[in-house]
This record gives sequence, C-alpha cells and structure tokens, in this order.
Amino acid sequence: MKKYLFLFCLFALSLSSCSSDDDSISNAPTVVGEWKIEVLKMNGDLINPDGFAAIMSVQAIDLKDSDRLIFKGDNSYLSSSNGISVKIIVKMMGQEFSETTVMDSFGNGTWRQNGNDLILTFDGQSTVYKIDFLSESTLQLSSSEEITTTLSDEMQDFHGTIYQNITLKR
Repeated sequence: MKKYLFLFCLFALSLSSCSSDDDSISNAPTVVGEWKIEVLKMNGDLINPDGFAAIMSVQAIDLKDSDRLIFKGDNSYLSSSNGISVKIIVKMMGQEFSETTVMDSFGNGTWRQNGNDLILTFDGQSTVYKIDFLSESTLQLSSSEEITTTLSDEMQDFHGTIYQNITLKR
C-alpha cells in the first residue's frame, strides 16, 4: 500500500510541475533601465606606416553619478553624461606620455540586442558590444574596434585594434 501511495504522490507532483503557464514567464535580467557607468577602460597596440609602435590605454577618472546610460523599452538609449573625464596613456619608444581630457559621451541613439551582442547606433555608426555579464544590478560589456588615430602632429596615422571594457551598475 505504501508503494502505491508513493507512486501516486510522485505522479501528482510530476503533473503539477508541467504547467504550460511556466514557459511564458521570464525572470531573465534585461538591459532596459538606467545604468551608472562604474568602469570605462580601453587599451590597444597601435602602429603607424613608418613602423613606430605605441601602446595606448584610456581609463575614465572621476566618474560622476550623472554618468549614466538609459536603455528604454522602445529601443532608444540616452546618455545623461556631458562627457567623461579620461586619462590617456601612450607608451612609445621607451617613453610614456599622458594626458587628461574629456571624452564625448555615448550620445543618444538606438540599441538592439542580438543574443549576447548589444548594438548601439549613434549618428549612423553602430558599435557592437559583447554582453559579458548581465544581472539585475550589473552589466559588463566589451568590444573591439579597428581605429586610425593621430597621437601628435609628428605621429600620425596610427592604426590598430582598441579593446573596450565597460561596467555599469543600477
């Protein structure tokens, strides 16, 4: 008798956990919402046509509470920052040069998510960020981009890949 009672309970439990309603509910975290920029770093190796190599790193300094990205449900995004203070360090030919400047913010544009890719489009230019981590409170993004830049009047046309890491918090 105990054997049949046990089998009946097991059968009843299996039926109660197979509700079709369960599939429509998603508790997965979303990028939609307001995010404070906590970390912004970029680095990369650059070279110019004359063969001069440079290592460049950029890090946000003095981030403010107003340095935020807001992803709206209509797939638009806003940057509430008027620019982010960054320190740029370039190492070249055994020397290190540094400069502090204000980097343009992310602007206002559109966003879309394709799997683990978050694509931000601003002024007709799209940047693809990989979503490295997403929870209700943290969003970590990374990207890589081919660039050509001028380091000084004498050092022009450096090109290479820049890697970017961003950590955002709610």
